[in-house]
Amino acid sequence: MLLWMMDAVERDAQLLLESMKGIGRNDTPLLGILCSRTPSQLQLISQTYFKTYHKSLESQIEGDTSGDYRKVSD
Repeated sequence: MLLWMMDAVERDAQLLLESMKGIGRNDTPLLGILCSRTPSQLQLISQTYFKTYHKSLESQIEGDTSGDYRKVSD
């Protein structure tokens, strides 16, 4: 689906999926979305991500972030 045809939650879920696809990641959309959405928006994005891609967003993010990301959260 084209991004301009999606609602904001669907768009964010797709951008997160694309930002973590393959080897490495694109930090810009990942950090932009995670740092600028409210907790209730993040919950909707997570639910939409699971419904659409049959994967836990939290697990995907955890599996895709390590190293310096881990240092920041500790």
